[in-house]
Amino acid sequence: MPLIVYTSARPNIQIPSSPNVTITFDISAQPNDICQNPIDLDVWLGLRGASLDGRDFTHRQTIAAIRNTTGSHADLDIDPLVAQLRSMSSAVTGGQEYDFLVEYVRNLAVVAVQLAQPILARSRLATNRI
Repeated sequence: MPLIVYTSARPNIQIPSSPNVTITFDISAQPNDICQNPIDLDVWLGLRGASLDGRDFTHRQTIAAIRNTTGSHADLDIDPLVAQLRSMSSAVTGGQEYDFLVEYVRNLAVVAVQLAQPILARSRLATNRI
């Protein structure tokens, strides 16, 4: 069964964050002002999620780089994409500064929790019927 998420109308368009790096925050569990385009999660994972020095990375590759560098264990070799994301931040004038790596992971975590809630609710209902 497909797992539907929402992305931007043109998910392959990226706005550069710096001259050599881009990152895309284009996923939501529910439609919102930016993400109104329904898409299967596996298809979204295959779309470009970041680029570094002209090399494109899918969301799947970006997540794997983060996971393999800072996730489940400590690597001595920090993935260049993760290092660049970690060194970048943005802030609205006078606002809180946001670390791009943290924001990317936080955004994915919010979507994962929202997608899991109905699945877990159905699982609980099935368990209660047994």
